[in-house]
Amino acid sequence: ANADGSDPVVLSKDSQSLFVSPSWTPDGEYVVVTRLGPGSDLWDRSEEIWMYHIKGGNGLLITKSETSSTAQHYAMGPIASPDGRHLYYARRSFRPWLEMNFKLPSSQIVRRDLTTGHEDVITEAPGSGLRPVLSPDGTQLVYGTRFEAETGLRIRDLGTGEDRWLKYPVQRDAQESYAERGLLPGYAFMPDGKEIVVSYGGKIHRVNVKSGEGKFTRI
Repeated sequence: ANADGSDPVVLSKDSQSLFVSPSWTPDGEYVVVTRLGPGSDLWDRSEEIWMYHIKGGNGLLITKSETSSTAQHYAMGPIASPDGRHLYYARRSFRPWLEMNFKLPSSQIVRRDLTTGHEDVITEAPGSGLRPVLSPDGTQLVYGTRFEAETGLRIRDLGTGEDRWLKYPVQRDAQESYAERGLLPGYAFMPDGKEIVVSYGGKIHRVNVKSGEGKFTRI
């Protein structure tokens, strides 16, 4: 039950799909999430972004192609901008779980205008762009990427384009897989935007955005 004693609301009515990496819109009225499937096998399945109202309903498909409503997307880990105008997510360029010879990059971070449906590619990381997170003021983007044999976090100033390492390494990503639990474990900015909370090495850390220094946080 909810905190007020009422019964919880079922946001989605789909019993055959997987739902990965949900996040809130700024107004608290909707949840955006990657919906995996349904499909009879991995060849048929897609990774689409859906939006569900907190009161339930059929949901709204967000990642419709600009040219075709039937074109499939492979989009993971959506996050809304603070003004609610855009969604950021990792768009996969192919289905890695079906590739005999996996190669990088497999995805980049894109920004989708929720009014026009237009997508801009934000990153050009050789090790892919994964699991975007925005600062509370919407000026900075943190994302995961792989370098050599490890995965780290980079931070990008969306105004200037400056892009640097924030923390390396962190938790290993899941780029080669179907990623039914996401491409990278979730993490988040603190409300003041000065630190991010992220798990790696079996512990939860608070990482300073300016220095990249991480400290173990006891719960």
